[in-house]
Amino acid sequence: RALISDLRGVGQEMKRLGKDAQFVGRSLIIGLTTPVIAFGRVGLQNFYAIDKQLVRLQKLLSRPLISQVDENGEVQKGLEDITNAATELSYEFGIAKELILGVAGDFAELGINIDESLIALTELVAQFTVLGDMDVTSAKEVTQTLYLGSLAAMEMTGEMAKLNTVFDIQQSAIQKVRGHMVIFNALENATALSMREIAATLPEISAAGLAFCLNFTEMTAILAPMKAIGIDVASAATGIKVSFQKLVNPTIKMQKELKALSEEQLKLGNKELAQDFLDVQGMGIESLQSLVDVTVALNN
Repeated sequence: RALISDLRGVGQEMKRLGKDAQFVGRSLIIGLTTPVIAFGRVGLQNFYAIDKQLVRLQKLLSRPLISQVDENGEVQKGLEDITNAATELSYEFGIAKELILGVAGDFAELGINIDESLIALTELVAQFTVLGDMDVTSAKEVTQTLYLGSLAAMEMTGEMAKLNTVFDIQQSAIQKVRGHMVIFNALENATALSMREIAATLPEISAAGLAFCLNFTEMTAILAPMKAIGIDVASAATGIKVSFQKLVNPTIKMQKELKALSEEQLKLGNKELAQDFLDVQGMGIESLQSLVDVTVALNN
């Protein structure tokens, strides 16, 4: 009997130890193994996203990932500079590397294939993201709008013809974008208009504004007082765009009425106001000032 009792005691003790071991194993699975697997899965997903963007860049730029010598003995430049810059920008601005590489790919789709220009534009997007507290997509769109608009303005003014290389043209446009960013930041600090609102509205009004011979600073300056008096920025942008389009292409009826009003003011001896009615049909900030002058005069 004593032997049987001892065996039963040993059996119960082994059963208890088994339950304890089972509990420890379950705890390890929940507290250690599962998080490790989860972290590993996230790491693999990030690696896949980065690899996907690198493959896209390789296709867009027709270059290998790493510099190599081809069969003719010529060195094919790789993507080392871009990937290294993306890593640095990711650490500096706290933006995921795959997003940085995605932005570089978007600019490469515009035909920009010079590393320095791609890196500079991507850095501007990161700076817009932080300064304007906006998402990467909005920052990329406003940077792209400013860059393409600067190129168009350089062509219209003849500045582009004075530059010798594509690199010089791109760097000049990038420098203008950098200047606009500084001005927008100053506007945000001095007015009720935020950089996020500028980024949202500028792509909408830029084409009409450039056609009206306004620069980006002047376009934004028009938005600021409208925001200050409580007008919704999106509605203001739509109104500004439509107004620019009508002023750039005035109807024949509008031209005749402005000419008649000018002649009427000339008969009354108001030479400056008569000229203002004619200048309304022009372009640029002077035309807008003339429009303000005639509006004030007609309301008095």
